Amino acid sequence: MIRSITIRFDSERNTYQVEEGGRLCPELTWEEMLGQLVEITHPRLGAGRFPMLTPEEHDARRARMVNRACGTDEGVVNAEFRA
Repeated sequence: MIRSITIRFDSERNTYQVEEGGRLCPELTWEEMLGQLVEITHPRLGAGRFPMLTPEEHDARRARMVNRACGTDEGVVNAEFRA
């Protein structure tokens, strides 16, 4: 089976993005990008350390993380963000 993996470099942010089959892993450093490639292509390692998600799944994940950090997620309170 031939796999097609694309690596994109954002020179403004100095970050990499790994893409495969409609899923991606954005905002990686050089070392993270190399590790991601090794993990998703090595037959015994399987899934990468960083999630390969669709852009929509990444947006939803970011929103959940922001909600948790701001204390707005399901009753979780973060005293640093209280008025």
